Amino acid sequence: MKKLLLLITTFFFLTMGACQQSDSLKSTHFTGYFKVTGDVSETLLVNSESTYWSFDNLVRDDQEWVSFTLDQLFDFYDSSSEDFDVLIISHDGLMNQIQNHYDYVTLYLNENGWNIHAPDFPPTLRLRGVTEIVLVEKSPDLSASVNMITSNENLASFTPGSMRLMSLLNKPVLDGQSSRNEFEMFAFRNRLLYPITHYQDMIEEVLIMTRDGGFDRTTLGYLEVKDHQINYYHPDSRRNYLDIVGLILNPPKRSIMDAYHDSITSLDQNIPVMVIFIDGYSYDQFLTASSKEFIPFMTSLGLPDKAVSVYPPVTNSGMAALLTGEPPNVNGILSRRYREPQVPTIFDYVNERNGSSVLITGNTSILDVATQVVLNLDRNDSGCNDDEVFESALLHLEGQDYIMVHFKGLDKLGHTYGEINAHTLEKLEELDDYVKQLVSAWEGTVIITSDHGMHTTEEGGYHGDFRYEDLIVPYWLIKGGFFQ
Repeated sequence: MKKLLLLITTFFFLTMGACQQSDSLKSTHFTGYFKVTGDVSETLLVNSESTYWSFDNLVRDDQEWVSFTLDQLFDFYDSSSEDFDVLIISHDGLMNQIQNHYDYVTLYLNENGWNIHAPDFPPTLRLRGVTEIVLVEKSPDLSASVNMITSNENLASFTPGSMRLMSLLNKPVLDGQSSRNEFEMFAFRNRLLYPITHYQDMIEEVLIMTRDGGFDRTTLGYLEVKDHQINYYHPDSRRNYLDIVGLILNPPKRSIMDAYHDSITSLDQNIPVMVIFIDGYSYDQFLTASSKEFIPFMTSLGLPDKAVSVYPPVTNSGMAALLTGEPPNVNGILSRRYREPQVPTIFDYVNERNGSSVLITGNTSILDVATQVVLNLDRNDSGCNDDEVFESALLHLEGQDYIMVHFKGLDKLGHTYGEINAHTLEKLEELDDYVKQLVSAWEGTVIITSDHGMHTTEEGGYHGDFRYEDLIVPYWLIKGGFFQ
């Protein structure tokens, strides 16, 4: 009997303790803020003191609570609510997705945290302890997505919002370890990860590019969604690439930065170098023009190597990569707004050797470089100055250790008509003859390549996105003079 009484008493106190612990745990769920993440320009923390909008008072059970309607989030981001779905997440992991009528959804703050009041919706929407609201763009622009490509195919696009609707691994990942005397500690961090396992049989290498111009080759890993950005996590090296813009599976071995290093190799052997830089020349464009017999000379050189450009694939960044051998996050040319490379260029290298160099280009100079820059106007009013650039290049070949000849006409017509339009291919046919004559006249190394490619749009052509058409360009490394 005493044993039975003891068991009952023990069970009573254990039960009371468990209830108290449960109440204590419930109180830890309270938070006076929640965050807005997903397909947004920045992560927003919202509390009752936020000044982003005006709060109202919601009366429930004879009490007033600070509140606001969900549609006010879109005013903060200057976006249309019609363009987004909304995912609401509570502290216990429950998630509800809604697609419209956001002005009928009220968030209010009480002693349990932020809660949902939406009497016109099904009762399951009335979540308590909201910790996160994810905005999911319905038709995101490609430039706002993280894109996975190969050298000849655009495979998939991801956004932070769309990834939250995918089957993700919520995985504890080793974040670090430390020890003191004989005591050791391992720190882990939960990450929301998407494994690229269904591509593992075909992947030997992955090229990661980040929105700040980073460029790095690695191997198979995970996409990680974190607030309003997507990262790339490599488990073996525990390397985390932040805010990536895309990844290329099995990328070309060459990049346009090889133009700098190949030039150095020749110059160190006292072999002069000519770089023929055809602006906006994609690898697909070469294949199309070659198959239609627009470019007999470049076709005769054999199939060019594929070379990958840098992000963003625009002229300033691409040209800086050609001249410095470094990606934008190193050379400092992060977009069209930048002109001064922050690292030495090939022209600086030539100057250090007391050599002679020249840049032949159109009517404006793209970058500030330490060499003679020869500008060329459209003197014959043909609508393009490639013919003047070509004639100027022929006049400046003699005595140069390094010369870069920059043709801009293909990019101009590509923007106007599209990259494989007949007008654009006819321009490439004209350039093919210029290239033949320049190669024939040059005794030394010749590199023929581009800064970026282009893709067709409804308005004509465009480049600047992370897609294979914009990033993959032809690359020839040949000897000049053999057609004389």
